[in-house]
Amino acid sequence: MLEILFSLFEIDPHYEKEIARRVGVDIMTVRRRINQLRESGLLISARPNIAKLKLRGVAVVARFTNTISEGARLNLLKISPYWRYINRGYESNGKVYLANYAIPISYVDNLKSYLENLKREGIITSYRIYDFVNTIYNRFSLEYYDYSRRKWNVNPMDWARDIITSPVLKIPEVFDERVYYEGTYIDKIDLIIMEDLEVQGLKPLYSFATELGITPQQVYCHYANHIQKQKLILQYVPLLYTVSPNLAFKITLILEASKEEILGKIIDASQGRPFLVSYSVNPYTNTIVLCLSLTRTTLTLLYNAIDYLNEIGLIKSYRVILLDDLIIGQSIPYARAYDFNNYRWSPPRFPKVDEVLKIWHRGLK
Repeated sequence: MLEILFSLFEIDPHYEKEIARRVGVDIMTVRRRINQLRESGLLISARPNIAKLKLRGVAVVARFTNTISEGARLNLLKISPYWRYINRGYESNGKVYLANYAIPISYVDNLKSYLENLKREGIITSYRIYDFVNTIYNRFSLEYYDYSRRKWNVNPMDWARDIITSPVLKIPEVFDERVYYEGTYIDKIDLIIMEDLEVQGLKPLYSFATELGITPQQVYCHYANHIQKQKLILQYVPLLYTVSPNLAFKITLILEASKEEILGKIIDASQGRPFLVSYSVNPYTNTIVLCLSLTRTTLTLLYNAIDYLNEIGLIKSYRVILLDDLIIGQSIPYARAYDFNNYRWSPPRFPKVDEVLKIWHRGLK
């Protein structure tokens, strides 16, 4: 079961023959195990290739004035329909809010203008935008699992040492924007399928036939010839935990490397680490955003590891944001957000200034 589960990080769960070949079992065993995983409630998410969709990943870290209520802060960061999640967190100098978007590339500057306007109005005191090409979710490697102690070996200092000694100097092609310059063909059916698979990637493809009013053969044609052939789905991600969610510190770590080659080393040394959930990269600013899950003990070691990398000049700056349980999220309604008449994404809907001020005053303590 474990081998089949881990194979889903790399193989589409709808391609049972490929899973059977990779794991070395018969296809009926694969089919039975996947049905068991589906019935057990395991969530597997199909993560879209946002660069292929001509969207830009954006993370915003914003700090609000004390007079703004919690609800107002969250609503001010909801840029519809392109917001993905908003999380409250803490840095050494106070409370911040981390918002994640997948926004049309041509509207990133509009987001900057909106945030700048909030700052001028005195609603936020500071903000920082980190944009990236794509996000990769980590496949935990069993080489870090201690079977005798039944626990994962987690040591951020080992990670730092592996970064230093890694021979890899190139970032993966998935973060090279140049490979996405060619056109992408998508239609409404493709986007509806991708929306649903992002929520539950184990959903059988034939079930879309009744929902969409087409034949199963047409569903498979859309999936194989449009979605898979154009690599619109970047990867399937089983939502697993190496640390109990009740015990884990959820952390966003933002590193600015001294040069692009260091990004390659960081990515290489991070592969399979049990504390790494995902990472996003911008090779133009030499920035990598890592989502981590650590226990209290290993959190201290993480600070030591980062300070060490900073001291020897591999990273120029860093931010550590400890996230708490206040989080809201959504799946982007791709099919409704796309303007099929003009073959482009619809403009994001930003709150108007008077609406922002109304929420602000309503939030005064």
